[in-house]
Parts: sequence; structure tokens; C-alpha cells
Amino acid sequence: MKKPLSKLEEEIVELDRLNMASQFVSENGLFDPAIRFEGLRRELANGANILQVRRNNKLVAYLEYIPPVDGKFYVPSLQIHPDYIGSSVLRSLLEQAAECIKCWPASMLRTRVHARNYKSVRLHQKLGFIQLPSVDGRLHFEVSSEALYDALKAFPRHRKLLPSQSLE
Repeated sequence: MKKPLSKLEEEIVELDRLNMASQFVSENGLFDPAIRFEGLRRELANGANILQVRRNNKLVAYLEYIPPVDGKFYVPSLQIHPDYIGSSVLRSLLEQAAECIKCWPASMLRTRVHARNYKSVRLHQKLGFIQLPSVDGRLHFEVSSEALYDALKAFPRHRKLLPSQSLE
């Protein structure tokens, strides 16, 4: 018998659906909530952590990260509810991320992005990520935790950075 879904798991998958369904369609696929639930549960069971921003007790943004293994972080997902794009939500999430990163100063952070997610690509570039060769049709990025920490601490002072709807 499968364990019932937690409220947080349901909120994450719904936020992913809101942001990613059109991305999957543009890549000739479909967003399948059951597959995302399964993947999220596997990631959480393997040690993933979730940073959250809530407004009125509702999840409006999250960042999922896997703590460093062999000196490398991995960020599977960052999502912001479409109604909160351009608000202070991204800044709040990135401030939480900076606090986490400073605990592992000698690590690298890796992530990947759908190639057509232009807002996410720009955000990665503004935060100092370096693009790596793609092996799966997505754009892969890497940055040292030290460089990212410095960029994240400076982020609130930048007015021209565009928030990303999705870093996945």
C-alpha cells in the first residue's frame, strides 16, 4: 500500500504542473503528475531538502536541493507560482539558499535547465553559472558554492535580474 501524499508533496507537484506542463508540450511530451510524485518521493528518500516560501499558508515557491555528495550539490528544481513572478519571492528563496550554501564552502553546485526556459538560463548566467556540455538535451550548469554565495548575497541589490519561473 502506498503512503498517502503529504500536503507539501501535493503542493510541489501542482506548482511543477503549473510551470512545466507547457514546457513539456513544447518538447513533444506531457507532464505526468504521477511520474513527478514518484521522482519527488525518491529524491526526498535520498536526502533532498526543500526550501519554501509561503504566502497565506500556500506554497508559492520552492527550491529542492540535494546536499553535497563528493563535493557536489544538485538542484533538481526551483519553481515560483506564476502569480508571484516579479515579487520578492525569488529573493527570499535565494536568501535561504545562500544560508544553506555557506555550510559547504568548498563544493560545486550543478543543475540543469530545459533549453527553452530562457528566463532560467538568464538567471543562471546572472548568478555566475558556467554552462557545461549537454548529455540529455537539457542545458547543464555548474558554479562553485563560494561564487554562488557571493552572487546570492548581492542578488537583493540588483534591480535588473529577471526572476525565473522554473529552474528545471
